[in-house]
Amino acid sequence: MSIPKTYTIEEFLNTTNYAGASFSPDQTSLLVSCDASGIYNAYRISDGTITPLTHSTTDAIYAIAYFPEDERFLYRSDSGGNELSHLYVQGLDGSVTDLTPGENLKAAFLGWAQDDQSFFVGTTERDPRFFDVYEYDVQSYQRELIYQNDAGYNFDDITPDRRTIALAKTETNADSDIYLCDRHTGEMENLTRHNGDIHHQPMGFSPDGQFLYYLTDKESEFLYLMRYDLSGDSHQFIQAVDWDIASVSHSKYDKYLVITINNDARTELCLYDAATLAPVPLPQLPNAEITAVAIARTEDRMAFYASSSKIPRDLFVHDFANPTPTRLTHSLNPQINPQDLVEGQVVRFASYDRLEIPGILYRPHQASEATPVPALVWVHGDQGAKVGWAIRP
Repeated sequence: MSIPKTYTIEEFLNTTNYAGASFSPDQTSLLVSCDASGIYNAYRISDGTITPLTHSTTDAIYAIAYFPEDERFLYRSDSGGNELSHLYVQGLDGSVTDLTPGENLKAAFLGWAQDDQSFFVGTTERDPRFFDVYEYDVQSYQRELIYQNDAGYNFDDITPDRRTIALAKTETNADSDIYLCDRHTGEMENLTRHNGDIHHQPMGFSPDGQFLYYLTDKESEFLYLMRYDLSGDSHQFIQAVDWDIASVSHSKYDKYLVITINNDARTELCLYDAATLAPVPLPQLPNAEITAVAIARTEDRMAFYASSSKIPRDLFVHDFANPTPTRLTHSLNPQINPQDLVEGQVVRFASYDRLEIPGILYRPHQASEATPVPALVWVHGDQGAKVGWAIRP
């Protein structure tokens, strides 16, 4: 076997990073974030060409989405790395509007209204502890406060008629509830009243506003998918697997249901017909993990990122009528040969107390019992866990 080439950390850091994907209204281009200039900016990818749309040299710009009916776009950016992100619109003429002006506040984009005439933004301008929620008009940018957060609830979604808001309330890492807030009556209803530690996490309303989808681990080791029927006041089981379901989303007009699963340290994507829950075939990319799916409003194609141990995140677009996806980016530094890199392998070993510990092992090509090599151990865990590093000879 030939000896693989080794690379410097500088060569690995010269890999380009991409994030986000939003289809333009005419579906001919994608809005992404990219650090090709040395700092994140917004770019358009169209016909194989990547064009910068912003030109910041100081503050990172993270693209969010094109507007539904024209190529204005939203992005977030902070100042000098202070982590107080504001939300901005870049107009068709290149002019920029700060939608959340002010000092010492943080803003977050919370999604488009189903009719595309407005969008929702959370800001901490009133109380630095909590995000209040505003609805912004897509043309005038005039806004209306639709939820004042006085008790630490987390906004998840709002029905198309703007009447009902889904909120999450976290008590501990293992215990949380889902509430529905009626904006007409002011009533706050706990949908998941329970005893003990049970996790409940809202996953948004169906596009018609009839159902609220949510995750729970009630009487289960893993999170599974349920939905609540707002008109029938009933809870319905939808889907469970042998791992945690991590996220759930719908395409614009509810043709597709997208579910991601945390499958043994790997994100597994599942695509379903939303009406029947029949599986929809996905592109076949051996050894690649598909994440960050964005389905076009026309529901005929999707953008996604694929990555593996040998290849960083690259952006693809997939037409549902064509089994072969199109690769739009090549993020790995071209000086690095992917064949010199190794695939990660999930392994398990017994701790001193016989608890089984999972991990991902990257074994260099040249390593063997006869040829030991240095090892880097990365210990990590959930929120609150300590992170440590060690070098073993």
